[in-house]
Amino acid sequence: MDSSCAAGSSPPVRKRSKRLGFRTSALDEKQESSHNLPISALTGSPTRCHPLATAAEENIAFIHRGLDAFSRGDFEVGAELMQPDVEWHVSFRLPDLPVGKTVYRGPDEVMRVWAAFRSVWDELSVTLEEVIEAHGDVVVVRARFVGRGSASRVEVDRTLFYVFELAAGKLKRLRPFDTDAEALAATGLQG
Repeated sequence: MDSSCAAGSSPPVRKRSKRLGFRTSALDEKQESSHNLPISALTGSPTRCHPLATAAEENIAFIHRGLDAFSRGDFEVGAELMQPDVEWHVSFRLPDLPVGKTVYRGPDEVMRVWAAFRSVWDELSVTLEEVIEAHGDVVVVRARFVGRGSASRVEVDRTLFYVFELAAGKLKRLRPFDTDAEALAATGLQG
């Protein structure tokens, strides 16, 4: 437990927003305008007083690291964040990928998909916009995919909903969906 939770100091009072959004009372307005990102994203430091908030915030921070690595094309960091038997489900069909294959297994296969995917974009970023739900090691997020094709110069700005399943602090399975309802239904979680 960090020093802000020492004896005599009370932990931040937390309440649950309409979505995940663990919030402290003092941050309510700021939190609402920040798409319900975790407190640590707003304050720059994690809040470690409440064990459930800690787990949720650690998982959300992990997802931010993974999306940042993907956006930078940092395959080495990406591979370190995955379980050896990771499952990566794709939402975009690329000409260089095998027809009909939508699931890639293991870090090596996933890294080949990353390389093929990144090779067709001049600019590419995937950012977490909202945490829809988090329960244990399952996190449902709304993410924004923004890119510009290298050959076509076509700009893409698409919202996707991802289900991240983690195990032992690493990515076990990633699945994309077009709506939050589909993502939640796939996990059995209710928003």
